[in-house]
Amino acid sequence: MAKTQKVLLITTGGTINASIDAKGVRVADGNSATGADLLSSVQRKIAAKGHNIEIAVHAAYNIDSLNANPRHWEQLINILAKNYDEFDSFIITHGTDTMGYTAVALSLGLGNFGKPVLITGSQVPISEYGDDARTNLENCIRIIHDSQEMLRGVFAVVGSSLMAGSRVRKMDGTKYQAFGSHGSFDLAQFGATYDISYNQSLADYTEFYGARADKAADLAIWNRFDMRSVFTIPEHPGISIDVIRDIIKNKEIKAIIWRAYGAGDPNLLSRKVLSNAELMQKNFLNDYDLRGIFELAQTLKKPIIMTSDVEKSIVSMDVYDPGMIAFMEYGVIPTFDMSPAAAIVKTAYLLAKKTPYEHFKTAMMQNLRGEIDPIKVKRFLAQMKKRGLG
Repeated sequence: MAKTQKVLLITTGGTINASIDAKGVRVADGNSATGADLLSSVQRKIAAKGHNIEIAVHAAYNIDSLNANPRHWEQLINILAKNYDEFDSFIITHGTDTMGYTAVALSLGLGNFGKPVLITGSQVPISEYGDDARTNLENCIRIIHDSQEMLRGVFAVVGSSLMAGSRVRKMDGTKYQAFGSHGSFDLAQFGATYDISYNQSLADYTEFYGARADKAADLAIWNRFDMRSVFTIPEHPGISIDVIRDIIKNKEIKAIIWRAYGAGDPNLLSRKVLSNAELMQKNFLNDYDLRGIFELAQTLKKPIIMTSDVEKSIVSMDVYDPGMIAFMEYGVIPTFDMSPAAAIVKTAYLLAKKTPYEHFKTAMMQNLRGEIDPIKVKRFLAQMKKRGLG
C-alpha cells in the first residue's frame, strides 16, 4: 500500500470561506466557513478517487485579505516551519486581493523548504452558488497526489493553473481564472480530464530553494519584512515634486518603489535639454524635471526601485534616454520582469536583512526564488558593458 500523504490545510479567511452579512456583503466573521467545512466539501471526491491522503486543518486567522500585513506572513512561516516534520504538503487558503504579496513573502522567507506549499482562494465563497472554491481545493489535492515529490517551495493554484509563488499576480477581479504568472508561464495546467500538463520550467523553479531541509531543525527561514520602510510612488504627469521630496526626506522611509512609464522611464531630462532655457520654456518643461528628487534619494542613500505602469513591460531602463539617465547617473534599480508585488516585498525583505545601500542594486537584481529572469539581467549587464556603460 502506498505511503499516506499527510497534508495540512491552513485557513486564513478571505472570500473562499466568507459569509454574507445582513446587507448582502461578504465578510470574515464568526459565521464564516471553517477549515472543516472546506475540507468536507471535497472529502467525498477524494475518497471516491481512492487517494491515500490524510488532511488536517489549522486555523491561522480569519480576516479579509485586504487587512493582511507582515505579521500574518510571519505567522504563516512559523506555522509551516513548526509543522515541517509532521506533514508532507501544505495548502493555504487565502483571500485573492493580497494573495500575490503573501505568495512572494513566503517564497522569499521559506529558504530551503523541501515540501510543497500551495496557496489558493476563490472568487466566489464556498457557501455561494457557482463557487470556484471546491475546484481550486480539488486541484490542490490533485497535484499533491500526482506529483508531491516534484514540488517544493511555494505555488499558487487558481483555476486551471499552477503558478510560481514568486510570480503570481491577480489579473482580473471578475473571472474564475483571476490570476496569471507575471512575466512568465504557468508551471502546470489542469485539464478537463484528470491529466495535468507540466511545464519544463517547474523543475527549474524548484531548484531556487536549494538543498532540501531534511527536518525542521535544518530549515533556513526568514520571517521579517520591513514593509513600513517602503513607500510606493506612482508617477503621473505633473506630479508634485515638493510632496515627493517630503516623502524621500521622511526618516521612516528607507526605500522607494517608483512606478514610472513604459520600460521604466521617469520624467528626467538630459543635461543638454536642461541647459537650453528657450527649449525648456517653449516646450513647457520647467518645474517638472525629477533630477533633484533622484539626486536627493541618492544623497540620502535611499534606493529607488523602478517598476512600470504597463502590466507586461520589461523594466530594463535601457530603451529611452530618461531610463538610462536614472540608471547610470542615480543608480535607480530596474526590476525587469518582476511583478510589482515581488519588487515591493523583495525590497522589504532586503531592508529587514540590513542590506547596505551600496549592495542593494546587486541584491535586487539577483534571482532568489524565480522572481526575476537571471538571463534578462545577464544580457542587460553585458549590453551595458559593451556600450561602455557598465
